[in-house]
Amino acid sequence: MELIEPLGNGYKNYVWDTNSLNKLADDPQMIQCCHNAIRNGHRYYITTVQERELTGVPDRTLEYDNPSKWGTVQQKTFDVMESLGFKQVSCVGLLYRYFILLDGSMRVLESSGPRIDMFNSIYNNNNHHTRDATIAEATIYHGCTLISGDNRLRNKVNRFFPDSAISFDEYKHTVFSCEIKEEKHNAN
Repeated sequence: MELIEPLGNGYKNYVWDTNSLNKLADDPQMIQCCHNAIRNGHRYYITTVQERELTGVPDRTLEYDNPSKWGTVQQKTFDVMESLGFKQVSCVGLLYRYFILLDGSMRVLESSGPRIDMFNSIYNNNNHHTRDATIAEATIYHGCTLISGDNRLRNKVNRFFPDSAISFDEYKHTVFSCEIKEEKHNAN
């Protein structure tokens, strides 16, 4: 997957968490809305952390004893990401044992600032929250909006950076609203 810096100049950039990506892959209507949203300037991104999750790096929410169940989900998700032109953004290479990439996809976390305060609040010295903290930090670092089904994560991001994290359903409402406006405009 191509590593890039998100585009500015009127584009609306979104980083999807892994659970929201998997939910998207099971929603054909939403996939079509996302294709339409791309015409309206929406762009989609993930981090190395999510790419690794989708390629089989252990995730405590998946049933690894049934490979057919998780393998199908990941492939479907990769197919949707490819069709929607997902790109990869850099993330911090911190707290990952035996895993630091020196290919530009990982950065060093600064020592202070509101983004770092948010990262530490999400991480909260709990290794189960490392990925969430990393994805949230990357979202803010790159000036994107996070799409996440995790209330705790969204609340922490929005506490430090208001309106920077939304739920899958909130995004779905956004893209449906854009489609309705576009249909009305085309009808006139």
